Amino acid sequence: MPDQQNSAHKLELARIKSGTLVRVAEIIGGWELRQRLNQLGIHINDKITIRQTGVFKGPMLVEVHGSMVALGCGMARKVIVEIISDEPE
Repeated sequence: MPDQQNSAHKLELARIKSGTLVRVAEIIGGWELRQRLNQLGIHINDKITIRQTGVFKGPMLVEVHGSMVALGCGMARKVIVEIISDEPE
């Protein structure tokens, strides 16, 4: 039962609004996706700040480890996150 409650607070990264701080909870995808995210510096338990969301399912700009990274909508849908703070910085 606790797993169902925790999963209710997890969302796709692509659905998060600008200015939100999130933690990567899981990555749904194969080795290639995980490898690409690893190259971009995105790993499980990393904190990510959403800087700009894409319009019309375009790429989104996120900050991770002090670097700005652009993620396409398809890739962002496979990164599952938990919201830490939705207060603008």
